[in-house]
Amino acid sequence: NFVHPKYRNRKIISTFLQGSVKRIIEEEFEPIIFDTFLAEKILKIVRPKAILTTTDPDTKVLPYIKTAKMMKIRTLTLQHGASFARIGPIFNPASDYFIAWSEMARLWAKKNVNGEKIIAGHSQFHTLKKNVKNISKTKKHKLRILFLSTVNNYEREVPYFLLMLLKALEKQGNKITMTIRTHPSQSLENLTGLFTNKKIKTMWDKSDNLDVAIAEADAVIFENTTAGFDAMLAQKPVIYFNPYDGDDYFSLQSRGITTILTDNEIEPKISSFFENRFKWNDFSKKGYKLAIEYLGLVKNKDEKLARLIINSF
Repeated sequence: NFVHPKYRNRKIISTFLQGSVKRIIEEEFEPIIFDTFLAEKILKIVRPKAILTTTDPDTKVLPYIKTAKMMKIRTLTLQHGASFARIGPIFNPASDYFIAWSEMARLWAKKNVNGEKIIAGHSQFHTLKKNVKNISKTKKHKLRILFLSTVNNYEREVPYFLLMLLKALEKQGNKITMTIRTHPSQSLENLTGLFTNKKIKTMWDKSDNLDVAIAEADAVIFENTTAGFDAMLAQKPVIYFNPYDGDDYFSLQSRGITTILTDNEIEPKISSFFENRFKWNDFSKKGYKLAIEYLGLVKNKDEKLARLIINSF
């Protein structure tokens, strides 16, 4: 029963940490040993000037990073997701250089990431969208809402907040259908029961393509997931849903993004969002501007990122 002294009296976080330690021992310990020996063998043969990773400090890449450092090989890691938390291993990359997605992301990382050197770069996963599907202006069809869920450290509190969200959506009448898209590694144990037998029609998104799921939606509600920025990039009106810890990590509210950060905000903000559809285009423009800034999307970004990596030597 592993207990971190800092979280001894915080049962939810302690339970999450215990589960994480158990999972690592059961699922990742043997591959770590294998990768440690493999990393040493490969790097001794190849002798690269540097190694570049995208998931530092994931246990799959740590053996290579640590071995490279022992061999005096430079290590760089690219930001691989939006950071919706201020604690956790994601903020302790082992690489010498952490290349953030933008200047905005670099400033965030500088406050929260324990990296030796943090550089502003560009997202390697995103591109400027063209011919984005417009928001439907007709009232004849039901509004299609996409809910982007993710793995949540506050698992026991999830049902309470989601039931409140569903109740608020049900009050909008029969004009809404809701599609739920989950994180690939997310457990559906809690969610499956919550989203059945409700007054609004709900369905599970089975598409492999996030862009397709977003394109088919009129509006998007997202939790602490990078996919929320994909929705803003696609110029969809969005709601940031985080009553779990109540933190507005990227100051979204001050940038004109609808945020729900407490249980008391759920019903009034959902009602206001749907009653003021005439504001959705304005919401979309503000979200698009934020996504461009955070993801660092500029012309020839891949060439600039390549030069940035080369110049780090």
